[in-house]
Amino acid sequence: MADRRAAVVLVLAGAGYATADRFAALGAYRYVTPAEFSGMPADTDNPLVRRVQSDAAAGLASPKAFAAVYGTPSTGYVMVTGYQRHDFAPAWSVDEAIKKGAASGQPAQEMHRADPGPRGGAMKCGLQPAEQLGGFPGGLCLWADGSMQAMFSEVGTGRALDLDRIEADARAFRLLAEQPD
Repeated sequence: MADRRAAVVLVLAGAGYATADRFAALGAYRYVTPAEFSGMPADTDNPLVRRVQSDAAAGLASPKAFAAVYGTPSTGYVMVTGYQRHDFAPAWSVDEAIKKGAASGQPAQEMHRADPGPRGGAMKCGLQPAEQLGGFPGGLCLWADGSMQAMFSEVGTGRALDLDRIEADARAFRLLAEQPD
């Protein structure tokens, strides 16, 4: 009987240790819109930003939804949308968001696992063909961690876009936008 109790305690301790990092990350960060990104000021009056704020206020979206847009037609755009929430399974959340995007007709060519950077969680990135984006090539990253889920997209910035560039830009944005709570 004592051996059985010891085995149960060891199994529970192991399970607790295996999930401790997930619980420690819950709510560790909050989203703060950076005033500028990559030399482009935030467009706080952009229709996408206003719509997300309006939907959140009206209860049509998460009250913790956010959006940020940087750039102009001449400089290209960086757009970020997402919401703050506790997430116990970031990799699953990223995969589900990709499935929903593909189902709605907005897929990237191929999404690849990416290093999420020092904020942790899970991230996948991919390139978007110019035909899908009005003739401009683009890139897309989705990430989730214990505090939020977000989509980072970059289109028409005139910079050479490859997976390494998109991943680096998404990690740089996360470091600016995800602030300790």
